[in-house]
Amino acid sequence: GLPWARTIPFGDLDLGGVRIVNLDDQRKLRPGFKIAGARLPGFRSGWFRLHDARRAYVLLTDWRRTVELPRKDGRVYLFSLQRPESFIDALANLTR
Repeated sequence: GLPWARTIPFGDLDLGGVRIVNLDDQRKLRPGFKIAGARLPGFRSGWFRLHDARRAYVLLTDWRRTVELPRKDGRVYLFSLQRPESFIDALANLTR
């Protein structure tokens, strides 16, 4: 991601809202205005303002299988992962 990594407290995440989305279909979740990061063809990394006006940290290479991980404060994380189902399962196991 970006050179200034930070740790997010687990309690700040809204794990009930985690889902896999297709950004081609969910246009409101697409990164719009770049706040800090990189915007290249086929790659987005950093803080962006989404089309629905929320602030998001994104690491995207594939818009078709993106994990949306919301925070309780309204911000959101969007990640492209090879196996998004495994990531969601791992989060679910942490809460048990």
